[in-house]
Amino acid sequence: MEEQQAASSLTEAFHQILNESRDHQQSLVHSLQMPRSELQHFDGNPLMYWPFIRAFHNTVENKSLDPGIKLTCLLQYCTGRAKNLLQCCLVKEPYEGYNMALRLLEERFGNKFVIAQEWIKKITCHAHIKGTSDLRDFADDLQCCHETLKSMGYAAELDNSHSMLSIVEKLPYYLQTR
Repeated sequence: MEEQQAASSLTEAFHQILNESRDHQQSLVHSLQMPRSELQHFDGNPLMYWPFIRAFHNTVENKSLDPGIKLTCLLQYCTGRAKNLLQCCLVKEPYEGYNMALRLLEERFGNKFVIAQEWIKKITCHAHIKGTSDLRDFADDLQCCHETLKSMGYAAELDNSHSMLSIVEKLPYYLQTR
């Protein structure tokens, strides 16, 4: 009786291992079939910090790669001020250097208040909208601004009478009167 239970447990464990192995193989096949994702470069523009860091986490951070490779990838996709900031991380051990690089990027460029203020400034200081393509571009900027502020928990920063009036003033007259 005990031998049957042990054999049953072993069989169940074996099937579980086979299923996990099959799932892992399928995951590898799917990742090989996917088109190679190319990250945008990050130059230190606070408006681009969140999109860059989220994309980096999705494409590099979540992979089971050596920290040295992750650090090299991070440096590869940074330019200008951001890359200069991270140069000191290369002299550290890979794990320590990679964590330091992420921390430095967040400290220097990931300040939520600064990002919120930059987005609000971009929206409220936008030139007056003249045509439909300008209106579409402004709507796209508003959407990005709203989604970024919402995901950071700063949506209320844009939701005040001063900001709303400034936004409406950018619109063509026929839309302002609506």
